[in-house]
Amino acid sequence: MKKNLIKIINERTEQVKNNSKSIEENVSEEVPEIVSLVLAKIISDYKLDNQNFSLESYEEKTWESTALGCPKNGMMYAQVITEGYILNVTNYGETEQYNTDSKGNYINCSEINQSNINSDFNFVKKYNLEETEKITLFTNKNNKLVSSIENKEELLSIIDSLNIEIEVKTSDKCEANYKLVFEKISSDIEMLVYCQNNPYYVEVEQSLNAGKSILSVVEKILTNMGNFPGMPQ
Repeated sequence: MKKNLIKIINERTEQVKNNSKSIEENVSEEVPEIVSLVLAKIISDYKLDNQNFSLESYEEKTWESTALGCPKNGMMYAQVITEGYILNVTNYGETEQYNTDSKGNYINCSEINQSNINSDFNFVKKYNLEETEKITLFTNKNNKLVSSIENKEELLSIIDSLNIEIEVKTSDKCEANYKLVFEKISSDIEMLVYCQNNPYYVEVEQSLNAGKSILSVVEKILTNMGNFPGMPQ
């Protein structure tokens, strides 16, 4: 199976010649064997459709650690000179970057970079929630007002509790029970929150699993109303 994958990758060599801007003209046009092997391994490991996966360019690179230029937050790496390649690929039309050493050990830089962004997510900083003058909760299904918070001390307490770095994960979309609105001096921020099968669901620009951070705001409002999450009235 791996030999067939390598053959498919090698057949794309002509495409690499035309697309790559990282390969000097005086360098051999043949894609290095290690690059072909790594690409075959990526296709196999991620169970990708090789018909929609192609190498756009590659570049020789020397890194100062085994992080291969894409360290993951909180991880320690050996500080040793490491030779390898940067591989820019297209997967179903999306550009991705993989870095590999000369032994074929690769990392998904695109995946790590996204993980790093999500590991220090801060709702207050990202959406300027310190400008919030009012927090309102609606039912998502019929946009019915549940309750709101305007008391300055309560608002400051809520915003302060949200002003922390948390780890979020992308989530499948689901039918949110509520719409939480942070009414600000500038523009309002609307969040779809709480699903029956995922109480930690938050959707603003993308669907996330945000832990108890935003859920705690919803719970505070519902508790004041004598309701419980998942039971809008």
